[in-house]
Amino acid sequence: MGRSLLLLCAIALLNAAAVAVSPNAGTSPAVSADATVEDLIGELRSPDAATRASAAQRLGEMGAAAVSAVPSLVALLGDQPAADEGPFVGELAGMALGKIGGPAVDALLEALSDKDPSVRGSAIAGLGLTDDVRAAAPLRAALHDPSDRIRANAALSLGVRNDTAAMADLLSLLKSDPSPRVRGGAALALGQMRARPAVDSLIAALKDPEARVREGAALALGTIHDPRAIPPLIPLLGDEDTRVRWMAANSLGKFTDDPRVMEPLVSALRDQEISKLAVFWLGRLRDPRVVPRMLELLNDDSPDVREQAAWVLGTRRDPAALEPLISALGDEEIGVSYAAAASLGRMIDPRAVSWLMVLAQKGDPQTKAAAADALGDIGEVRAAPALISALEDQDPELQAAAGRALRKISGLDLGSTPDLWRRWWEERSKTVAPE
Repeated sequence: MGRSLLLLCAIALLNAAAVAVSPNAGTSPAVSADATVEDLIGELRSPDAATRASAAQRLGEMGAAAVSAVPSLVALLGDQPAADEGPFVGELAGMALGKIGGPAVDALLEALSDKDPSVRGSAIAGLGLTDDVRAAAPLRAALHDPSDRIRANAALSLGVRNDTAAMADLLSLLKSDPSPRVRGGAALALGQMRARPAVDSLIAALKDPEARVREGAALALGTIHDPRAIPPLIPLLGDEDTRVRWMAANSLGKFTDDPRVMEPLVSALRDQEISKLAVFWLGRLRDPRVVPRMLELLNDDSPDVREQAAWVLGTRRDPAALEPLISALGDEEIGVSYAAAASLGRMIDPRAVSWLMVLAQKGDPQTKAAAADALGDIGEVRAAPALISALEDQDPELQAAAGRALRKISGLDLGSTPDLWRRWWEERSKTVAPE
């Protein structure tokens, strides 16, 4: 993750904002993909905050080529969202200035003397994205600013700059700052620095009364990757806050070689809010007990747990799971049979083909489509007749899946017309050995 995206995600987290942030966050329907610098400068004056934010981010991505936008971006440094809900136009403008560099850094340093704390806070965020040595002292000084937004942004900027000289001040903020935004920012910064001396303090912060601080501490401990964090992270899987539970599971999953994390992640399969994350990490643990445990859970009373167990088995691709997954194709719960079909496709075992061919022609539409896709992934040509029949089904999802599978198996693109595929099969079947 790049420094600018990391900083933006951290700002959103600290402000408890429900803001979708992605590597492509700078491309908005409101801003043309081929917009010039002058076009984007015009968009900075839009009455729509999302458009202003997108334009600022795009200008930052242009780097030094967007130097003519510096005055317009400086004018946006005080642009703050209502109720901390985003988009964070001011911070994005500051970050764009940091990425443009050169005279833009001079503008950010000058903005630190502005009377408006919003302007100073955005400038602090921008200085986090520059390696200019002049930024170090102002960023450290900003840790003591009266504004909690500025202190938090300063902590985050020092973290992405990996300024370990600020570690003592960050530890002090984590332990005693009255603002949860600042305590959370200090936690995130220490994690970004991978500061092992901070592990004990971060573990203590897992019990902070504010969810955003617990979340930041959990994230930091996963990043630092010190095994001392495992026991205190486990209870957070039962935290009242979903985001805290998610971050605890994510950090535990990173300890792929430690046998202590498997059962906690298994328990997380029963939490619908974080079960998919648990599946992700259970598929990656280097623990031989995972497959036997998932095979047990294929018979669990909860259909949600059976479904998640099937998904994990697909990621593990262990031959021992083949027959249990084939049996799960007949599960009365659609989610379970769908997951079993998709997982069999990921295992790429020809022994599953006959069962998947049957499933592709009967059952619910969603599972039939999953079976067709699985047949395409396995790539056995003998599945072609079942897939050609599926092209005639009334369900468009199944038709599309059958078409994808036939293209994978044949290496041809004959469209979605069954007759063309039948003619191909008539010729191809002459070279297929009887089953």
